[in-house]
Amino acid sequence: MPKLTKEQNRFLIWLSLNGNHFEICREVGNSYRKTNGLDRYVSKHGQRYKFDMRTLTKLVKEGFVTSEIVFPFGIKYEHYFLTEQGANYLSKLRFGTCSNG
Repeated sequence: MPKLTKEQNRFLIWLSLNGNHFEICREVGNSYRKTNGLDRYVSKHGQRYKFDMRTLTKLVKEGFVTSEIVFPFGIKYEHYFLTEQGANYLSKLRFGTCSNG
């Protein structure tokens, strides 16, 4: 099992929850690289977590998260979601069978 940081685990868990989504605009122009969905990436006290793109890059590299291109309102966005491998990792993490630093 790969070693993930606390932030990487937190984002993976957040992405797995119903109603949460993450998208990055891939349309060149004013909205290029703007994100959708991070407004809900908050602690139980309502404080926003700082999001680092390296977190997403690591999760994609490990195969826990993948993406597809979507066109809401005709604008190209990359929509990220959990893979089966990511869901398996989370289930092991929840039951304590995954050693992590």
